[in-house]
Amino acid sequence: MAALLRQISHRFVDSLYSFPGLFPSVLLKSPCTRSLKTSAPLEKFYLKPHYLKKWGRRDMKRRALYEQHEMERINLRFLKKNDILPSAVRKKAGEDLEKLPRDSSITRVRNRCVLTDRGRGLVGRYRVSRMMLRYYADKGLIAGMQKSTW
Repeated sequence: MAALLRQISHRFVDSLYSFPGLFPSVLLKSPCTRSLKTSAPLEKFYLKPHYLKKWGRRDMKRRALYEQHEMERINLRFLKKNDILPSAVRKKAGEDLEKLPRDSSITRVRNRCVLTDRGRGLVGRYRVSRMMLRYYADKGLIAGMQKSTW
């Protein structure tokens, strides 16, 4: 059964490569993986002078695990949700999907502040918490941001 599942999965991936215009985000690195590179140690401008805290380290591990299992998870989800395949193949794909690590799911990843590792109150464009944004904006260290007056 596993050999049949692998064969179907390889045929699916090969068919994607034969039509490169259809699924460009699956063929290249998907947008999810590209957007995962948001934690501080992976970035060029790393401002934090000390190591990540516990939750930041966990988030880094989850991001790495997601990137490692992303294509396998996409293929298994495709096989599980495909109505054309026999139910035995779909059931086996569902079982294999459940055997993947729980932390390899995209829903387990949380965006965190690159300066303080805070998980809540994040300003997405700058990837810092609201308090750090205000602190650096008050000092004039964020380009294009100034205190409003009227």
